[in-house]
This record gives sequence, structure tokens and C-alpha cells, in this order.
Amino acid sequence: MELAEISGVAKTPIMRQRMASTNQMISFAKNVNPAFNAAIAVSYVLIGDRYGVTGDVAFCQAIYETNWFRFGGSVQADQNNFAGLGATGGGAAGASFATVEEGVIAHIQHLYAYATTRNLPAGEQIVDPRYPYVKKGSAPYWEDLAGKWAVPGYDRSKYPSLEAAVRAKDAYGHRIIQLHQQVVNLTVPEPPGEENPPEPTDDYPRETPAWKKEAVDWMYQEGLLTSPEWKAKIEEPLPLWSLALILKRLGAQQSGDET
Repeated sequence: MELAEISGVAKTPIMRQRMASTNQMISFAKNVNPAFNAAIAVSYVLIGDRYGVTGDVAFCQAIYETNWFRFGGSVQADQNNFAGLGATGGGAAGASFATVEEGVIAHIQHLYAYATTRNLPAGEQIVDPRYPYVKKGSAPYWEDLAGKWAVPGYDRSKYPSLEAAVRAKDAYGHRIIQLHQQVVNLTVPEPPGEENPPEPTDDYPRETPAWKKEAVDWMYQEGLLTSPEWKAKIEEPLPLWSLALILKRLGAQQSGDET
């Protein structure tokens, strides 16, 4: 995962493509908690990709928050609250969600709120009850969550301040990243038939995340792009003439000109 260098300290962006496979995530959780529900990992992969959030790191945050999905604190397993949303201590149980998927969406949305000032992806509805209270874009890196998501975000018995814990790389976000590195390094056998994944049939490169496909597909649906060659070049900058053509077509739509 690409790291950003901020004031001499390497930080890990929340908004990035994931590195771990679903199989690595499931195996990692089951090694500690054999009763782990694999559908949770699948949801983190799909929803994280949809939002452009590192779903595999969010999964590790959920491991940290739920004691490997064994819970046991004020939040119970049937709440599908994998990030302690609304559980502020003193026995407060926090938010509850009807399904695993809804709980994962709420978690990813909370991270999205911290990481960016952008609106939610098209078609997404807010399910995170704490979403309106987050200062948007205030923590674009996992290491920034100490003192914001988690307060104080470090072990006061070991460090005199958050700054000291950060320097030691032992604050809240660092612990999550350390778990993630273990997932990425985990060697697991791929399920039968997945040694050679089939070639994509949608003209996009194999590793293109779903959220990027959704954005470009919208441009095709609106008639702003017409040639399928641009799907294969999704990571390349558009030449000036193609940008001009897109703007011309968009202007024609807005003016009601159908030509």
C-alpha cells in the first residue's frame, strides 16, 4: 500500500486500493476465532471497493474493535456493529444494524467521512448514525485516527502523550496497520479454480476496483464516452481532444441539444 510522507512520518491513506485477498482475511480471522462468519470479510471487500476505502484495513480495525469478532464488551454480536459506533463507554451499547452488510456499510461510511470531504458515492444512502458529526476530511490517514476515532488512542500507562505514542508507532492507527501487515503476509492456499483467475469480460484491467468501474460506466451511460478502448486505459490520462469532446457532449446534454 502506498505510504504518504508527512513531516517525516510515513502514513497510510484510508482511501486506497486494498492489498489483501478475501481468502487471506478469512483465514486470518479464523486462525484466532474458528467461529468467524466469512460473510463479514466478503462485505468488507465489496463495500470497501465500492467506496474506494481500504476494506482490508477496515476489516483489521474491526478485528481490533471486536476482539476478533468475539465481542464480549458493551457491544454484542447481534448488533452487527463492527467498529464500536456510538459505544462511548460507561456501558453504552452503541448503534445496532439489521444485517452484516448494513453494519459494514456504516463502518466504511464513518471512515469515508474522516478520509474525504467528498459526498458519498452515487446511489449510497447514509446508514452511519455518527456520519453527520464527523469533521469531514479531518483524518485522511489511518494513523490520524488516534485521538479522533479512538480517544485517547494510546496506552497512557506506557506513554506520557499521544505524540510520544505516535513517535513510537504504537498508537491506535499503528496497531491496525500492524494487523493489516500480518494479513498481507499470510500465505494461504487459493480455493480450487482460482490459481488462474479468468480474464475480465468487461474490458477493464483485471485489478480495476469496482468504484472506478462504476464512475467510468456512468460516463458511457451518459454518452460522454463511446469507444470501449478507454476502459482498457482507465489509469491513463485522457488526451486534451477527448476531454474537450466530453465537455462538449456534457454541454449539449445540459442545453437539451440531442445532436
